[in-house]
Amino acid sequence: MALVRVAGARIRGRILRDRNSPAGRLPGAAQLSQAPLLGGPHNSRVPTLSSDDAFAEVKAKVDLVKVISEHVRLTRRNEDFWGLCPFHQEDSPSFHVNPQRQSWYCFGCERKGDVFTFVELIEKTDKRGALQMLAERAGVELKKLSPEQKERSDLRKRVLDMLKLAARYYEHVLWNSPAGESGRKLLESRRVSEETGRKFQLGFAPAGRGFAEYLRAKKRSLLDAQEAGLIRRDGADFFAERLVIPIRDERGQTLAFTARTVRQDEQRKYINSPETPAYIKGRVVYGLDLARDEIARRGHAAVMEGQFDVITAHQFGVANAVASSGTALTDEQVRLLKRFTDELLLVFDSDRAGREATRKAAVLAAGHGLRTRVVSVPGAKDPDEYLRGAGPDASARWDELVAKAPSGFEAGMEEDSAGLNPSKPNQVELVAGRLREWIRQFPAGLHEGYAEAAERHTGISRHLLLRDPEPAPVARPANGARSSARVPGKKVTAGNYLVQLLAVRPAAFDRVRTKLTPQELDSGDRAVFVRMLESYERGGPAGIEADLALYPAEEQDLIRRWPWSSPRESAWST
Repeated sequence: MALVRVAGARIRGRILRDRNSPAGRLPGAAQLSQAPLLGGPHNSRVPTLSSDDAFAEVKAKVDLVKVISEHVRLTRRNEDFWGLCPFHQEDSPSFHVNPQRQSWYCFGCERKGDVFTFVELIEKTDKRGALQMLAERAGVELKKLSPEQKERSDLRKRVLDMLKLAARYYEHVLWNSPAGESGRKLLESRRVSEETGRKFQLGFAPAGRGFAEYLRAKKRSLLDAQEAGLIRRDGADFFAERLVIPIRDERGQTLAFTARTVRQDEQRKYINSPETPAYIKGRVVYGLDLARDEIARRGHAAVMEGQFDVITAHQFGVANAVASSGTALTDEQVRLLKRFTDELLLVFDSDRAGREATRKAAVLAAGHGLRTRVVSVPGAKDPDEYLRGAGPDASARWDELVAKAPSGFEAGMEEDSAGLNPSKPNQVELVAGRLREWIRQFPAGLHEGYAEAAERHTGISRHLLLRDPEPAPVARPANGARSSARVPGKKVTAGNYLVQLLAVRPAAFDRVRTKLTPQELDSGDRAVFVRMLESYERGGPAGIEADLALYPAEEQDLIRRWPWSSPRESAWST
């Protein structure tokens, strides 16, 4: 059993399955093992997935007409078939399927290909993914697995099957059992209808060992349920007394769960499935299975933080909403979204963490060639709260917010230049430094255009924004003496000590700024000093005290580093 657990913990990769959408599915497509099971250094002698033999064998065993008819209503005309093209909007059928040649062609958009091309386009996958899906459908074994690989693959399939069973069980309890009443009340309080709840397959886990007893009655393995993160060793339900939200992949297969407590005395509001043979955090975009068609229609995905943001968004007509399931959008999630769109609307929470996550997401998306816009929800902490309070015209009000949403770069630029007074040189220097750093986080090919945009917005020369910062002058004590004293683990400069001193004695700022210019400090100290100077000019000593908590974490760390050194103990920069 230990071997099974260890093997299961190492399984990684994408999960391929039947689509559950009403548009159609690929019947018989079973779950496949992750990419390492399909190739690698330990089985280099096995034919690769892209071998001509594999494609030829799969193509010979699948029927193009049957595959396409699961997504397109086809009408037979003589020996051929016609239908409305699934890849562009049209009123008259121009999509032609030739069963003899096993090929298709659209006279409207001029796309064409074979069964592999069709699956690539309809499933938003690549050639390898299309081959995997169709091979499972046709019963073609792409390569032999070693005993260890087969054991891992079988475990993964059992875990996926167990997760699917659990989702059905929780859904039944929520809507058809007295035990689900508290879950139904929670949804009612959040204005989530039963129709929307069923759309997302929401469920409820009752107290006790209900799921374990259900498994025993069906003669199913409790060990597999443990591997799936569904029950504890004593048989208690991992999600007991919680509303359960299935986390599904882009094809609708359940990979994990998030669960919200219904108890007032429970400190942990949400708990999540652990990583399992079927699930790796940060690789799944919540709601993508339901949003993919609307994303294609609107041309962008609305990326939110939490699952309830997405559920509420769909409830109020924003059906292209998906979630990162946390504040940080990952590289894997951006790669996945890029298969479906080239533009992301970033709709993270309004708090500081949400704003920082928005900036990081804008940079990350730009690195993948995706455009971003930032949607702010006025008077609300998140999209869930905004849409629930927007009333019957929530969808129209949402569209208005989207229409005026700035780009990801522009949103950061506006934040960095807020309150700029061009008549004050120190403020111009501060903002120029912020914007210069902001621009440099994006791919180099965007720098020139972004600097021009910043110049139009702030009046600061784009040449200044694109210029490398000058190295700071070397600071030395008057007598040339040096000291080897150090704060443990850190080098403490005179500038460090100065900003620390001003943080606790802001009244000294008036005297200090007449004797010191920012250029006399190194880059890190200078940035903090200028920021403190800006706070002082805006609100005096009280302004510094009020603003300290809003400074970036690294600047707060520099200001509040302990123990502090005195000027005589401080190591001067060399």
